[in-house]
Amino acid sequence: MTADRPGEQQGDLPVDLSDDDALLGVLRLAMEGVDEPPPSVMEAAMRAFTWDTAYRELLETAFDSASIASGMRSAGTVEERDLTFEAAGITLEVTVERHGSTVTVSGVVHPVVASVRVLAPGCDEQLVACDEHGRFACEVNATAVAVAVEGPDGIVRRSELIRT
Repeated sequence: MTADRPGEQQGDLPVDLSDDDALLGVLRLAMEGVDEPPPSVMEAAMRAFTWDTAYRELLETAFDSASIASGMRSAGTVEERDLTFEAAGITLEVTVERHGSTVTVSGVVHPVVASVRVLAPGCDEQLVACDEHGRFACEVNATAVAVAVEGPDGIVRRSELIRT
């Protein structure tokens, strides 16, 4: 039997879904005897949380080559992907290319900034210098990346997670 309304029973446990304390008690019972996750999982979770909270402002996707090439992809993988992101007077053009286990991230940002931050789940953040034209490039060992840039207003915004 499923609990659809407050006061209904789920299995053999009476659960009042409107009572947070009762629901937390049932969850505590369910978790008793469950091993804690390994330290590496906890570290990855903390990095993901920090990543999400540090870069709350997202750049909007203005163009994604995957959306026009979707009919040419096989098995859901993309070897090269071009994207354009925009927000608050910032334009970020990014190319992501996969070479085996390595991803090359290159692009240009307008207005020109001194550096961008390249982020990849499970990897340290990379601060990548831009040249006098706003161009940047780096390599990471990851299957997904994001690029963050500080705008003229001082707010750091990041791209969506780009999967290759």
